[in-house]
Parts: sequence; C-alpha cells; structure tokens
Amino acid sequence: MNRILMDMTRAMLDYSGIPHNLWVETVITASYIRNRVPSSAIGNEIPYKRWYGEPPNLSHLRIFGCVAYPLIKDNRQGKLEVRAASHYFMVGYGASSEEVKGYKLWNPTHRKFLISNDVDFVENVMYKNRYSVQKGPKLEILTNDALQETSRVMKSDNIESHHDDIVEEEENEDIVRQEEEVEDFYERMDETENLGQDKNVKSQSKIATREHNQGHSEVREGNSNIIRPVTRSQNNIVKSRLRDPNYVYDSVNRCSIDTDDEEERGYSVKIQGEIKVPDSFSEAIKSEHSKDWIKAMEVEITEHAKKGTWVLVEPDYNMNVISGRWVYAIKGDGKGNIVKLKARWVGRGFAQQHGIDYDETFAPTSHLTSVRLLLSIAAIENLELYQLDVRTAFLNAKLDVKTPVYIEQPHGFVSKGSENLVCRLQKALYGLKQAPRAWYHTLKEWLVKEGFEALKADESIYLKRTTTEYTIVLTHVDDMLVASNTMSNMQSLVNHMKLEFELSTVKPAEFFLGMRITRDRNLRTITIHQGQYVNEILSQFKMSSAEYTRNPLPSHTKIYGNWDPFDRTLYQKLVGKLLYLARCTRPDIATVVNMMCQFTQNPTYGHWYIGKNVMRYLVGKPDVGLVLGGECVNLEAYTDSTWASDIGDRKSRSGGIVYVGNGVVSWYSTKQQVVAKSSSEAEYVAMSTLASEVEWIRSILHELHYRNITPITINTDNRGARFMAENQVSTSRAKHIDIQYHYVKHLVELSRIRIQHVSTTKNVADVLTKGVNDTKHTWCCWMMGLM
Repeated sequence: MNRILMDMTRAMLDYSGIPHNLWVETVITASYIRNRVPSSAIGNEIPYKRWYGEPPNLSHLRIFGCVAYPLIKDNRQGKLEVRAASHYFMVGYGASSEEVKGYKLWNPTHRKFLISNDVDFVENVMYKNRYSVQKGPKLEILTNDALQETSRVMKSDNIESHHDDIVEEEENEDIVRQEEEVEDFYERMDETENLGQDKNVKSQSKIATREHNQGHSEVREGNSNIIRPVTRSQNNIVKSRLRDPNYVYDSVNRCSIDTDDEEERGYSVKIQGEIKVPDSFSEAIKSEHSKDWIKAMEVEITEHAKKGTWVLVEPDYNMNVISGRWVYAIKGDGKGNIVKLKARWVGRGFAQQHGIDYDETFAPTSHLTSVRLLLSIAAIENLELYQLDVRTAFLNAKLDVKTPVYIEQPHGFVSKGSENLVCRLQKALYGLKQAPRAWYHTLKEWLVKEGFEALKADESIYLKRTTTEYTIVLTHVDDMLVASNTMSNMQSLVNHMKLEFELSTVKPAEFFLGMRITRDRNLRTITIHQGQYVNEILSQFKMSSAEYTRNPLPSHTKIYGNWDPFDRTLYQKLVGKLLYLARCTRPDIATVVNMMCQFTQNPTYGHWYIGKNVMRYLVGKPDVGLVLGGECVNLEAYTDSTWASDIGDRKSRSGGIVYVGNGVVSWYSTKQQVVAKSSSEAEYVAMSTLASEVEWIRSILHELHYRNITPITINTDNRGARFMAENQVSTSRAKHIDIQYHYVKHLVELSRIRIQHVSTTKNVADVLTKGVNDTKHTWCCWMMGLM
C-alpha cells in the first residue's frame, strides 16, 4: 500500500508543481482519492463504500494543485472590495476538526493553510504555471523509510458537510512525532494490509486508539484496506514563518543602472579544465600556465604604477624593511567557471613592528547578521539592491607618514639599475596591518561627505535619508551592498562614487561574501545559498560520492569517547570550512559544527567521523538556501538550552534564533560560560544571551527608522525561566546568577521584550542545542526557511 501511495504522490507533485515540502499533504490527498476508487485487494470494491455502505460522491473532487479563490468572509468589507482571496492552491480535502470541513488550500506567500467550503477553482492553471518550479532530486523524503516516519492516525473524511467556517492552520504544525509511535503504527498498517488481501471478508483488523502529542483520535474497527486520512490539531497555532520555496528574480520592465563593461583587475583567460593555484613566485613561473600568471602579475604592477603605491629609496640600517610575496587566485563566476587569473603583491605584515611602521589597526567589518538583515529589509520593502566593488580599494588609501612602511621590490619586477633600492609605501598595500583601517577611514570620509551617516549599532552600515527617499550602504572591506527605495538614488550614488574610486563591479546583487543571492520580487523574498562552496568542500575531502544521510547530528551521537587521535591539521581545515558555512547560510549544521570546534586541538577519529557525517548530510542538500523576506519588518525570537549536556565540564548549551519578517537573520549554538544548577537556570542564561542579540538587532532597525517593533517576543519552552525573567523575586536558587544574565529582566521591565511560553515540539531553537531525530530536524529546517 505504501508503494501505491508513493507512486500517486510523485505523480501529483510532478503534474502540479507543488513544492516537495508539502509531501505530507500530498500523501493525505492520495489516500483520500485511493479510498474512493475500486481496490483489487477487496474484489474491486470501493473502500469508501465498504466502510459506509454507500457509494462516494465524487462531484466535489478537484485537480490537485490548481488555483483556488476562497471567499473572504469579513463583515467590515466595503461593497466594492474584492470578495475572493488570491494566491491559494488546492492541496487536499479534509478538516481540522470534526465540525469544520472543506477544501484544504495552501497560500505560498504566507505559508499558511486554509480550509474553506466556499471556493472557486481554475483547474486548468496549476501551481507550476504561476511559480517557477525548481527541478532536481528533492524528493528524498518520499522513501519507504521516510514515509514510515509519519505517525498520523488515518481516519476517513467526508467533504459533503456544508459549513461556512474558514480555518487557518500552520504548515506541518504536528509533524513532530515519537519514533516509537511511528514504528508501532506502521507495523499495524503492514498487518492490516496483509489481512486485507485475504479473500475472507471476516479477516479484519482493529486499529487501536492512539494518543498524539496534541490530543488523541479514535478509529472504529473496519476494513484494513481503507486508508485513513490524517487528522490535524488546531492547538497552539503559531503564525506563519516562511514563503514559497521557489524563487525567480523577475527583472522584466524594471529600471536598471548603468554598469561598466570594464573588467576587474586581473588577466582574463579562456582555459579548459582545472588550474592549480601556485603557492609561490617560483612555482608560478614554472607552472603549465606560467605565461598566464606572468601576464596577471604585469597587470598588478601596472596598477601600482598608476596608483603611485610606492617610491624607491635608499635603504637605511634604521629601516624595518619587510618582505613581500605574490599571492595568486582564480576568479570564478560563482557557477564553477574560470573567468580570470589574479596576482597580488602583498606585504608580510607579521614582520611589522608596532610604533615603528604601524600604530592602530582596528577596522569595522559587517556582521553576517547585518548582511542578512539588510537583505531581509530589501526583500520586504522591495528595494533596489546592488553590489559594488572598488578596484584595488586599499591602494586608494594613504598611509600615515608618521609610521612609514618599507618593503622589498616585487619579485620578478625589480627595477633595472636600482636593484639595491627598497619601496617606501605611500598607499595601503594589501597585507599590511593598518591597510584595512586606512581604507575604512578613506571610504567613511567620502560617504560622510556625500551625506551618509554611520550607524552607532554597526559602523559598517551607512544611511542617507530624506523625507521620502533613503539609501543604505553596507561595507565589507572593498565590497559593498547597497539598497535604495529609488533607482535614481542608486544611480546618483554610483555616478558620484565613480568620480572618486574605480568600480570593478556594479550590478544587481547576486554573489556577496561567497553567498549566492536569488530574488523573487513578486513574493518579496531573497534566498541565499552556498551550493558551490559546499561542492568544493565535498570535493576537497573526497566525499562527493558519499552516501547521503538525513541528519547531521542524530540524537544518539556521542561527542566524547576513547578514540585514537586524528590528524589535527586536516580536522581543523574541515571545521574551518564547515564553520563558515554554518555561520552564513546553514543553521541546520550549526550545533554539530560548534561541538566539533571544541576538539580542534586534540581531535580523534570519532570526531572525524562526526565531520564526515556532516558532509554526508551536505551531499544530499548542497544547494539548500535560506529564505529571507516577508510582509513587514517585525522581530520574534526563540531560545532553548540543554542542561549539563557537556559531560566533560557539565556546562549547558544555549541555542537562539531571531526572525525578521518571515526569515531567519541570526542564530547561534554555543556552550554556556557558567555551570547552571538547574534546567530553569540554564534556560534563563540562554534567554539573556538571546535578549542581547535581539536588542542589538532592534537598535540597528531603530537607527534605520523602524521604531514601532517593541515589545519583541522571545519564545521559550521553560516556565521556570519565564517566571524568573518576569518577576522581581530573590530566591536562593537565583541569587547566585551573574549580574550580566539579569539583563533580560531589565528589558522585560522596560517592555522592550516579552516572554512567551511555547511547547517543546514548537520550539525551533531545539535543533540548536542538541541532536534531534530525523523528523524533528526536517521540521526545524522547514521552519527556519531552509529550502
């Protein structure tokens, strides 16, 4: 029976284009239809008729995945307002309770279900005709093993009730189930399937009443060949999080900014196959592509001459002359294709001496949370979003004459007749300790002159605002992300910047800090992913053909054990790469990667196997992206902790996640700094950590003129921690807690945040504190917007 349902499900998903994330609803609909057609297992009788004693009414059946327009029932509407809601698709039949029945509709924009009995359908227009459908093997969950992880009790439905009530449901709200129930339930199903094939009609099976997380359903004794549709609970409905998982950037009829055809600094090449990046100058000139590398170095030297980076001077015994080296790189297009070869002459800053050739070195760079926050705002407000890159940015910054820097002449390009001279730098060369700071102040001075103001909460973000127009600039060294509500403002900024700096990149944002950016302006979403980076990791560690696993950290995983030592260098390389991935776009691996970081100095084979399991997980999901956006800029957060989870020092683990709109902009999984004496105390410490993160994000939004977003809701599943945060009580169990953790209590008093209890099964942050079962992990990924 499972095979039949799976075949039907695949066909329905393929024909309609409905996202595979809704496989549960598709299976339910398949079972609903299957009950109303003849079955060879019971002598070509109809299961529905065998159960009820009368033939089913098929007049209400509609094509799965077609466009639907439910009636809007709102007495406050005016006479001329629309009467039907748009952006809905038919995904099934059924009810969320025994009293309310109707068609089950899905809204990909708000990611909510709606049950209504008053609907108009357009059956010749499917979901795939309205939205771009991603192709690829994304139906890994529709296997026999996965299908057997759904423990919903199947009970027959009747669509012919005529109720006008409309019920909204949260997608997959009760997807979290106990594995023991799953196995037990499907063992019963297998038994009933075998019994149903017996020609003796008296061979019947009774499916016992089953108890669920949010209630229990009672099923009558009846023929085993009737597939029971799923019941759903209305309890604890939380508001919708995500948007449609398919994204297409619609640029038709949109204004575009003038861009240069000028190439970025480097030597353009057309080379087939792979190129090894040289580690040194001697290796470059001896390589197979030596001519190409030499031309790339010539381009670099020409740029220095044009910028006046240095002057040649006689060396003096008092000078600290540092060495330099050539650094080589291959420029790609983000799709794995080679665009050009690049060579850069850099200084070896480690040889500099404080107070002699450098002083201050600090330079702000953007936080990854700030990047995701700006992308979320751009998606929600439908802003123009461009990326800019200043060519040889550091060479635009002058060095402080009070701390002169001297460096040897570039290898292979020593001036003839001046071999004994050294370079006194006049511009900030890459590799110098003070170079990022010099460039930061150069760019900041120019932006301030243009009317921009740096935010106090994050000095890498600048805002220029008038009464009706505004532009936001986020800087990360020489890369910039610019968002504006008008194209004229964007064009003006680019034109003015070209007068001061040489721009190598001016285009709609599509690749920033290693993250691929995909946009759907109709749904107001932006998706970021690192598919190419994931494939590079898998290729480097020879895991591209590894067997796929569904969970990066199964609940039974052991972090501690008596294992043999492993190669520390190799382990650190893997952890470093996975850590960047987890911090940028993949919160689903944040917990296990953070745990792996604890053993970078003394890794074992057990820890290496955990890392390989993470890579096996990535094999099946290399292109998974994080969906950002929504309808409005609002904040909400979830927090969780596992008490004394580290058996080494008995410290607890904190997990936190922050939503802006419908997308996740911040998350973390970290071990607490103190030993908590109880689970409530551990949750209280975790809550305070999250409160600090939420307050920082709120400060950024406040400076960007989003000032009506308080109080901010923090969801926790621990009532004791909530009580400690909301009440001014001094008890023996709380008085020892460090003052810094009482910050959350202060924010509650100021009404900046409010604490809300949520059940453990609904706490998305649960996956950021420990390993969970496959079903819970899939649900958390869905709620975090990983598509």
